[in-house]
Amino acid sequence: EDLSKSYFPLATMEMDCEAGILHGAANLYAYLVPYIGGTAYQMTRYRVGVFVDGILVAETDNITEEIHSTSLPYSIAVPTKTIQIECRVKIMQGIVVANDAFQTYVGQLWARNGRA
Repeated sequence: EDLSKSYFPLATMEMDCEAGILHGAANLYAYLVPYIGGTAYQMTRYRVGVFVDGILVAETDNITEEIHSTSLPYSIAVPTKTIQIECRVKIMQGIVVANDAFQTYVGQLWARNGRA
């Protein structure tokens, strides 16, 4: 499965890195609007993922709707080059068009490069 297509981006950053280890975290305070289909209530869940140059390096388990605060640390070996880091969200069930139902109150993406 190409995970990059099923996630939608929330925050992105680029960083010039030296060969070594890239450490960081995505911090998110967000709200997923509950979905009501017909008369039956349908629980909606989402996942937060951190992608480095398009590769998923960290991911949460399913998070239920309503307001949640999430901190997702990551660490990956990187070469000497400009790296693209993204925090993305994937709606797991219940909503077809998810972008309108997901609201980010505070989002933070940080990284530090430790040389080998």
